[in-house]
Amino acid sequence: MTVSTAAVRRAAWSLAEEGWHVGLISLMVYILTLAPGITLWDSGEFILCGAQVDVGHPPGAPFYWLILRTATMIAPHGYEGLACNIVSAVCMSAASMVVSLVFRELALWTDGGMSRRHLLIGQTTGGLSFALADSVWSLGVETEVYGAAVLIASATIWLALRWRRTGSWRSLALAAYVSGLAIGVHWLAWLALPSAACVVGSRHGKRGMLAGLAVGMVWTYVSQWQASGHIFDLGALLDVFAVNSLGLPVGTGLTASTAIVFTAFFLLATLSKSQRLRTLAEIALLSQLGSLAYAVPLLRSQSGVAISVGSPSDAFGLTDYMGRKQYGESHLLCGPTYASKPDGVKTDITMQFDKQTWQYVPHEVATEYSYPDSCLRLFPRMVNADDTSLFGYADWGVASALRGEQPTLGESLLFVARYQIGHMFCRYWLWNFFGREGDSISAFNPLKERNETLWGLPMLVALAGCVSLTSRGRRRAGLVVLTLWGMGGIVLALYLNMQPYEPRERDYIFILSYMATAIMIAYGATAIMPSTSRSKWLRRAAEAVPALVLALMLWQNMPTHDRSRDTLVEETAISLLRACPDDAMLVVYGDNETYSLWYAQQVLRVRRDVRVVNSGLLGQPWYVDQLTRPGREDKPLAFPNIKAVKDGGVMLFLSPESHGPTPLSKMKEVGQNETGSYFIFPSDSIRIATSQDSVTVRPYDKELGTEDLSLLAIIDANPARPVCFVAGSIPNWDNIADLVYDIGPIAYLTSDIASMQSTRAMRYKAFNLPDATRFNMTDDEEGYLGMLRIRRMSNDVAEEALQEGNINGCREALRRSLAWLPKEKN
Repeated sequence: MTVSTAAVRRAAWSLAEEGWHVGLISLMVYILTLAPGITLWDSGEFILCGAQVDVGHPPGAPFYWLILRTATMIAPHGYEGLACNIVSAVCMSAASMVVSLVFRELALWTDGGMSRRHLLIGQTTGGLSFALADSVWSLGVETEVYGAAVLIASATIWLALRWRRTGSWRSLALAAYVSGLAIGVHWLAWLALPSAACVVGSRHGKRGMLAGLAVGMVWTYVSQWQASGHIFDLGALLDVFAVNSLGLPVGTGLTASTAIVFTAFFLLATLSKSQRLRTLAEIALLSQLGSLAYAVPLLRSQSGVAISVGSPSDAFGLTDYMGRKQYGESHLLCGPTYASKPDGVKTDITMQFDKQTWQYVPHEVATEYSYPDSCLRLFPRMVNADDTSLFGYADWGVASALRGEQPTLGESLLFVARYQIGHMFCRYWLWNFFGREGDSISAFNPLKERNETLWGLPMLVALAGCVSLTSRGRRRAGLVVLTLWGMGGIVLALYLNMQPYEPRERDYIFILSYMATAIMIAYGATAIMPSTSRSKWLRRAAEAVPALVLALMLWQNMPTHDRSRDTLVEETAISLLRACPDDAMLVVYGDNETYSLWYAQQVLRVRRDVRVVNSGLLGQPWYVDQLTRPGREDKPLAFPNIKAVKDGGVMLFLSPESHGPTPLSKMKEVGQNETGSYFIFPSDSIRIATSQDSVTVRPYDKELGTEDLSLLAIIDANPARPVCFVAGSIPNWDNIADLVYDIGPIAYLTSDIASMQSTRAMRYKAFNLPDATRFNMTDDEEGYLGMLRIRRMSNDVAEEALQEGNINGCREALRRSLAWLPKEKN
């Protein structure tokens, strides 16, 4: 049987019109530049949660964890990170494909006369310009949740457009179900609901679109409100009754309430005589199915997994976890500013499960500070009172911040315009479609180290598309696209209320606005093409512009997004663990080192005898409970003051009645203040036991908070375990230089530095860090800090090798140090 050329051509056109070429090209680019393992920030945590179904940071992504779990079950041991990265690449390339289909549906809606060729060019340009954008490409080559989130968002709009064109109930039902999955992936996807609702309302004309837009806004708010734990409020109350009154297991009432609600929706959808009521019930039922994924963190926390951030092991713990209660409450419309002085603490009565009595018991917790009405301001934008934030406010034009004066509404609006919208949104938006040089926007300077010179061409095409969307025939599509751009950009910037200065660039959070811009580029690519022209060369020149845009983005972004040799994070984590003595405590601070070390221990099974202690989490009762819980290969830690930490904040006041070193056990609990329990210590120096003898600690401040006090208590209560600090995690003690021996990747807490210095071979043993010649350095600021740490250690090793007459060792250390310099300076 032979297949004609015409049949093959028709099949190729059909596949292209369905966007398959966009998805495959995007996937090929991502696979070629894919990171081989974990990267910085949340990647290690996501891979860990996927490999072991552990519980990550609130509000969690349980549905996405299950997808990653499927991938890690297929992957060979040691390749779990690569498998999860492939999942992210598949999700982002699929999202690019759906973006191209969104443009196609919009064009078929408003441009019925557009030629098949122009429609395909617009599809290809829009989908690939999204896939090749700076921020999007970065997220597509590492394990992140944003690829799945933007896939849900784009699929919701595409299915709404399909329903508008075909009238198929299946498309609308599937759109409701897909949008509901966002609760178990990322809430960002719900910002596409106003655009989708606008499309649904378009069947009733302009007023219908505006009404749909309003309904979509409300739907977005209700979805976010439910996802903040309120979806299980009834279940939490029933769980108290089931456990306290009937003696049933934890979670019984939660399960029963969920079954009751879903049964009620199902009966309403099948038995109601009103078609409209049945439709609403079916949409509600399908949109709520995604919440069932939260059975994962509830059940896994009860089973005692190695990592359970927030420990949502009961009904009320789950609602607090989903509501991100540990991060505090933000005030968007009215609230305090940096100059507001609290007059007390707001408390709330919540229920906590007591494992000893097997009962839910009421517990009073401090929720936030209370402020007098005179200290509250309308539209509070500047809320942090720390020095860094105050100088940041001053940098952005609010001079009164340094004087401690209350900001005016005009100053708040100025801060919004300059920093939150201008610096944090517009700068990132221009990064992706105008050009990037480090932290700046420019089209022409090719001399910077980080340079992606796009010459502003993608943005110019997008502006042409934006203008074309204002034409009479395309205004309906323009409303859909501009709504998506505004919700994913300006509205999100106002909602997040970002403060100076963020610990990392936050360009990824505005990914939906990049999706909208890609659709504008698709319209721009078709707008610049003459529909009819006698000049063949004019038509070819116009069609070459989209190809030039895509080629430019690919060429400029490829060098800085190729992470195929980026093994820095994984190799550094393994080196840190191997540099530790047996049964050591390794003290870290921050997400980057914590997640990568957890991954190396729990997934790669490297040095599981070492107990990683994140000093920044020691103020959280759930974390202290996990440190003291047996069941892992590393021995649990003793912690004598665990009850005080669980009761609330702990503060230790140093009262130097004597100047001699005093054991930590001499502190005396005095009572309660607005932050919780507080203690008085009768000395200015604290003696804590160590694995060798003891050390005397002299803190800089006369007050120690929960985290510092907990760290001292842990070290003192576990004298048999050596203590090591990662660079950047060394406590702020007055005499710290006399207490730690720094060998490069880690520093030992010791009372006898002289004996440590005599064992110089330890430096060579620990010097097993990655070689810069093996991979391409990324532009993340944490990556540069890691580079500086490795260079400093290399130089120290070279100096000691030279003193010992080890010329070859000195040369090798210097070679590694020089390899980390930029190529033009090397």
